[in-house]
Amino acid sequence: MNKLKINFHLLEECNYHCKFCFAKYDDHRKLTLAEQKAVIKNIADSSMFDAINFAGGEPTLVRYLPELMKYACSLGLKVSVITNGYLLTREKLDAMLPFMSMLGISVHSFDDVSKRTIGSCTKSGDILTNERLQKICEYVYASNESGKSDCKIKINSVICKSNCNENLVAGIRHLKYVQRWKGLRCQVFEGNQDMLVTDSEFQGFVQRNQASELNQVFENDMKDTYIMINPYGELLKDGADGKSYEVVGSALREPMGQLMDRFNLKQDIYELRYAG
Repeated sequence: MNKLKINFHLLEECNYHCKFCFAKYDDHRKLTLAEQKAVIKNIADSSMFDAINFAGGEPTLVRYLPELMKYACSLGLKVSVITNGYLLTREKLDAMLPFMSMLGISVHSFDDVSKRTIGSCTKSGDILTNERLQKICEYVYASNESGKSDCKIKINSVICKSNCNENLVAGIRHLKYVQRWKGLRCQVFEGNQDMLVTDSEFQGFVQRNQASELNQVFENDMKDTYIMINPYGELLKDGADGKSYEVVGSALREPMGQLMDRFNLKQDIYELRYAG
């Protein structure tokens, strides 16, 4: 079996309030830095994983994120981060890029009104403008060209009721330096039912947004294919009700190999998720 990638959601807090968000954990405990490192070491020691993705909430709210990234790298893990991009500055990028193999930026629309309708904005309505997004991509590219980093850029888009009729291809092409585009159908979660799309709406979006040169993949379902550690170090899987999570066990108290034995990963679908 090929080695796996795990998603460590460091916190639930976010500066955005996207209405489809599935990063809700019904608990606001936080691990210490030492505990987070213990979880990362457990992941690396299992020899099942070769990559870790830091997520949230919004992971760039964690002031010591570069330290966690460096630590994961020191254990032989490839590191990626998924962020809404709003808090990325040159200083933050300089601290993160040496340890990052991929920067994922969540972009659900290039239309300012649609961004705010989705909730991809701060409480005061501030957004990551298309111009700032372009500058972030250009800065990552320049860092790579100078030899300071070797970081790919991925765009993640959730297809929901507010953007399912849009065409994002032109906007993503305009960014120039994107190596991958992943589109995910809005998943059922407690409280987000008004953001769900029908089968025909999802397929319509997929057909409208075909652009093979963007190395794109569209996912209809994440069930039993998304390996996720919550902010307090627990491995989660989809709950029986289809709208919440079930705790598999704690990565602070049990080896990751034993936890994964109870996860029931859908290996074939999982491999499609991370192909390319």
